[in-house]
Amino acid sequence: RQLNLLLLAAFAALALIPVYWSVLRSDWLAARDDNPRLVEIELRTRRGTIYDTNNQPLAWSQGEDRVERTYAPASGAAVGYYSFRYGATGIEQGLDAHLRGTDGAFWEQFIRDTRHEARIGRNIRLTIDTRWQALADTAMQNQQGAAVLISLPDHALRVMTSYPSFDPNMLNEQFTVLSDTVGAPLLNRATQGIYQPGGVLQPFLYAAALDRNWLHLEDVAQEGNRPIMLDEFDVACVSSAENSLTFADALRAVCPQPLFALGDQTTLPELSQLFANFGFASDPVLPFSLEAEKDRNLNDPARALIGQDTTTVTPLQVAIAWAGLADAGTRYAPRLVAALQTEHGAWQTQVATQEGVEMVSAESANKIISTLQRDGSITEHTAFAIADTDGSQTIWYLALGPMPNPRYALVLVVEDGEVDLVREIGRGLIGGIISR
Repeated sequence: RQLNLLLLAAFAALALIPVYWSVLRSDWLAARDDNPRLVEIELRTRRGTIYDTNNQPLAWSQGEDRVERTYAPASGAAVGYYSFRYGATGIEQGLDAHLRGTDGAFWEQFIRDTRHEARIGRNIRLTIDTRWQALADTAMQNQQGAAVLISLPDHALRVMTSYPSFDPNMLNEQFTVLSDTVGAPLLNRATQGIYQPGGVLQPFLYAAALDRNWLHLEDVAQEGNRPIMLDEFDVACVSSAENSLTFADALRAVCPQPLFALGDQTTLPELSQLFANFGFASDPVLPFSLEAEKDRNLNDPARALIGQDTTTVTPLQVAIAWAGLADAGTRYAPRLVAALQTEHGAWQTQVATQEGVEMVSAESANKIISTLQRDGSITEHTAFAIADTDGSQTIWYLALGPMPNPRYALVLVVEDGEVDLVREIGRGLIGGIISR
């Protein structure tokens, strides 16, 4: 009798096992990465097309039983990539549910999955302009860095490129090699590249200094052309400067001494607030993960004022602040998604909802913009930063044009670059963009 009871209990336990796995643990089983059904659904999913601002396709799906993702030559870092094996970045990651068609009505998705029908995603239109990204690719070939272009006054991202780049169409075949490449082509330097700002901070800090009456542009900057010795390296003016020069002259020549001397007049909390106002203390708002690990704390006021303290910035952060300085001193979150396709196929325009943040007064911003170097119809600022203990330099190029009412704000960063070469690259790029 005891044996019969034992056998009955064993059979009951066996009968409950399917119930346990099919009911209690069904969600867990369905979500496993190695679920063959999920793999089949994913491989058959026809992701939506990503278009640029001119309705040129940047990324699209093709094929039937096994759908392949294809990318245009100048798709750029904002689009990113999608791979079933290696994941997704950029818009492909941030708006994955929309592109896969899984953010719609629950029952519609349930019925489709029950019938084993292929998922069909919805399309996206970005503010990116592939014509200008192609120009950036040509201008920045053989360089290591990034390019970001924001249009004004809508603060739309028109160019976001990173170098060295890679062909996302070959990602599955080359991922291991790309991961081990010294130049880190998989890194989106526009959003994830962290750089010493150096002299690129000068337009913003000079504007803040005007607001606080720390200086007046027409006053003489004592020893304004004197180099600063930092960690055995001289940080000097970018352009040649006379012994007697005004603060305006020092700004145009990108001399570090005048701002370095203000270190005794400022405090770390005050500077931290300034950096926060410029947007350097937080990640920009974009519809995809930025994942830039930065040290946001300041240690030394004087070094912070010349951009050689512990705080680092990304090219996108600088571009947002630069566009804000050109727009009466107010920065705005950049627009990247222009429109999303609805479930019924109509396009829904995406409108910016965030209010601007006043970095500096409009008066001070306009004074600084009018003081900076001019090259024809372009206002520009070229600077460098000591990037490493070996003395290697990061070169920054900022441009606005066409003046006096700029429509474009450009930021370039080049690692281990030369000032004259980067300036030439930047002038050619902004000139090509303005002429189109």
